[in-house]
Amino acid sequence: MLAMLIEQVSNDPFNPELNFKIALEYEKLNQTASAVSFYQRVAEYGNGILVYNSLLKMSECFEKQKDRQATVMQNAMQAVAYMPDRPEAYFRVSQLHERASRWQDCYTFAEMGLSVEWDYGFEHLPQSVGYYGKYVLDFEKAVSGWWLGRKDESIKTFQVLLTQNVAPEYRAAIINNLERMGFESDPINPLEPVITNYRKFFGNKASVVFDVGTRDGKDADYLSKQLKASKTYAIDANPLAIKKTEESYPWMKVLECAVS
Repeated sequence: MLAMLIEQVSNDPFNPELNFKIALEYEKLNQTASAVSFYQRVAEYGNGILVYNSLLKMSECFEKQKDRQATVMQNAMQAVAYMPDRPEAYFRVSQLHERASRWQDCYTFAEMGLSVEWDYGFEHLPQSVGYYGKYVLDFEKAVSGWWLGRKDESIKTFQVLLTQNVAPEYRAAIINNLERMGFESDPINPLEPVITNYRKFFGNKASVVFDVGTRDGKDADYLSKQLKASKTYAIDANPLAIKKTEESYPWMKVLECAVS
């Protein structure tokens, strides 16, 4: 694959797409110096999203080389300047400041990234740079906010993020941060994947929630609150469970399931 691409670029040395593909192949081989040289060619001869992506990828490559922190930040800042209306570069800069414990800079760039009005018509980056969505900027803001004396804001942000569909590594980091702050994170509800999938396909609200097997109403209550249901019905065949549910959640309609 790499040999074929190099042969192609020898006949078309200023082709940004070919240079970008070669850079990616070298990066996969962990040959970051070679990858950087081709990303630089993209930045020099290309335009648009490929240049922006290449600047961010160069920042990542230089970081892997160690002892190149000034260059790492320089490439990330160049990406900010090149496309200031996209959030990925702000996240990258904020993340780098976090790793260096520069908390005010981390907080500021996270806030700048959050202020960008994301246009869903924007094309996605050809290659990921770790920006999974708005929540990664919220995470950086919460981490740095704690060190800047914004304790309540930080804790609230982390707790809100736990209710969202975030990547596993972020969920683990959020829980760890809350525990280090002296706050227990709520255990992950087993119905969370149900909520996530419902929101993905049908939106944030449900007109009616039916829960079969009430677990004393806890599942029905959780589903109802998370999906802001207009009506909630709990269905159970256990008379004792029905009575307990009605006592705990008087607003909920409890139906007895007929068992043959």
